Amino acid sequence: MNYFNLKHGLPCETELDGRYKLVEVIGQGGAASIYKAFQMDIECEVAVKIVTADFGKEVLRRNFEERLHTEAVASAKIKHPNVVGIRAYAPKMHLKHGDHEEMIPRPYLVMDYLEGLDLSAELWRNGPMAPDRALRLLLPCLDAMSIAHDHQIIHKDLKPENLLIRWPHHAYRETMVVMDFGVARHGDAATIQGQVPFTPNYCAPEYIRDQIVTPALDVYQLGLILVEMLTGHPVVNDDHPVQCLRRHVKGELNLPQWLLDGPLGDIVTAAVDRDHTARVPTAGALLRLLRRVKPERVLIPPEILHSHRRR
Repeated sequence: MNYFNLKHGLPCETELDGRYKLVEVIGQGGAASIYKAFQMDIECEVAVKIVTADFGKEVLRRNFEERLHTEAVASAKIKHPNVVGIRAYAPKMHLKHGDHEEMIPRPYLVMDYLEGLDLSAELWRNGPMAPDRALRLLLPCLDAMSIAHDHQIIHKDLKPENLLIRWPHHAYRETMVVMDFGVARHGDAATIQGQVPFTPNYCAPEYIRDQIVTPALDVYQLGLILVEMLTGHPVVNDDHPVQCLRRHVKGELNLPQWLLDGPLGDIVTAAVDRDHTARVPTAGALLRLLRRVKPERVLIPPEILHSHRRR
C-alpha cells in the first residue's frame, strides 16, 4: 500500500522534489488541491497546485493534466502584476516524508502565494461595491487580459471565483488578480470542439451554441462580472444550470434599468451583446471605454448599496 494518498491529502512537512515543503491545504476541488508551501532554497512561501483526482479513464486524466500545463504556459506568457505569477511546472513529483519516499507520475504547478479572498466571497460578505472601487479593481485586470488577448490567449472561465482580491479594503494596496487559466485557449479565433468550462452563470452564448472561442468570450464574462460587482448579484442566477444557459442564448440578462440609464449603460450593453461579432471585441477595447467613465457619475440607488446584510 502506498504511503502517499493524493486524494486524501499529503502530510504536512512533506518535501516535494527536495525544494518545496508542504505546509497546509489552502484550496481543494474535485481534481486538484492547492497547498501553501515553503520553497527551501530561496526561503519564501509559494502555492503548489497538484493533480489529485483518480479519474479512472486515462483520457480524463490526460485532459486535466494538459489543463494544468496550459495554465502554466498561459500565465507565464502574460507576465502582468494582476495575473498570478507562475514559478515552475513539473510533469511528475518526488515526495518524501520522514523515511517514506515515492515517485508519483502526476504534474504540479508552483505559483506565487497570494493572500486575500476571491471576488465571490467579497460580494457575499459585503454586497455591492461603490463604482469607484469596482472600476479601480477591475481596470487593471482588463489590462492584464488585454495582454493575454495580444498573445491570443483566451481565459474562457472568468468569474468572481477566479478573481482574487489582495489586501481587501486597504486604502492604497487593495488590488485584484486574475487566476486559473486552466481552460484557456491559445490561437486564432476559431470554432473548436471540446469540453465546456461548465460555469453556467457566465457562459457566453456563442460558446454554448457553437463552441466559438474569441477574445469577445472573455469580454462577455467581464461585462457580467462588472454588473455583479455593482449589484452584488450574478446577472444570470437560475437554480438549474440548463436554465442559465438558455438565458444566455436568448439574451435574457438581468441588467437593472438604473445601470442601463447611466454612463455605463451603453458600455455594458455592448460588452454582453449576445452576438459576439457585434460585441466589444477585446479586453483592451473594453478597458479604453471604461477609462472614460467618471465613477462619481455612476449613481447606484441607495437601497441597492444598503440592502445587503453582513452574513
